[in-house]
Amino acid sequence: MIDDAKFEAAYKVRNADTSGVTLIAFYGDGESDKPQELLHVIQNLTRKVSEQVRSFPGLFRDYPTVQVHATISGMEGDSNSDGQIVTDSMKKRAAKTGGELQPLAIDDFLAFIKGCSWPITFQLGGHTPDDTNPYDPERRPWARTFEIRPDGLAVLMGWSLHRDKKPFAPRLLELRKAFEPFGVVHKYHVEPDGVDNDLFMVVGALDFERWHELSVDQRQTIREALVGLQDTIRNSMVTQSVRFDLSPDQLWIVKYRRTTLEAVHFAKRITEVSANEILRLYK
Repeated sequence: MIDDAKFEAAYKVRNADTSGVTLIAFYGDGESDKPQELLHVIQNLTRKVSEQVRSFPGLFRDYPTVQVHATISGMEGDSNSDGQIVTDSMKKRAAKTGGELQPLAIDDFLAFIKGCSWPITFQLGGHTPDDTNPYDPERRPWARTFEIRPDGLAVLMGWSLHRDKKPFAPRLLELRKAFEPFGVVHKYHVEPDGVDNDLFMVVGALDFERWHELSVDQRQTIREALVGLQDTIRNSMVTQSVRFDLSPDQLWIVKYRRTTLEAVHFAKRITEVSANEILRLYK
């Protein structure tokens, strides 16, 4: 639950102007951008959090629909001395392992994405408190499906399904790993044996400045209320799971001005963007 120090540090980062390129899914607010099943869950959860803290106006802000997304892989980076684009995570990987830097091979990267086997089916909910995720055995999916995190973020999480609809297929993990020969390393895969198979979406956030105005007793009251709400939502999603597909036309290349995507420089679908357009984002 809310940790004051982590909350303050993360709040400053979220509200700082910055710049970076990323590959994301389910960005936008059009009918084709977010499946209705996903949109309904997002709206339902943010409504419940808002109602839970309604006695403290301004404390919780649900993100606009267009802003809610799932990061597939960050692509932040810059040019090297040879004029090639090298992503930040690739640099960190090479520094850790002593391996060779793989510049961004954007034409091949785009061709690979368009040639992958699509769609990928995801599921939100449907996991009991005793279920385990083979790719993250220490953290139970029941608890991770919905969480108000120590940094104040309200997070929704799902996982890809096998073709027989059984949970925890490694399809998102394999997709992220398959990007690496093109110079795109997921930030949780900087360590070569890293494993991240999670579809992670921030749907809203508590406001630290408003939180800071509250008394110690008020903060504790809110913590307890949100813990109870988390468990209620998690239990309800055991039997109210939803499934939806991800296709290439729901993938976007975005250059952001804030990591929350509250402000962006550029946004275009992966099926419509050109290699030259992406390369110009690093100038």
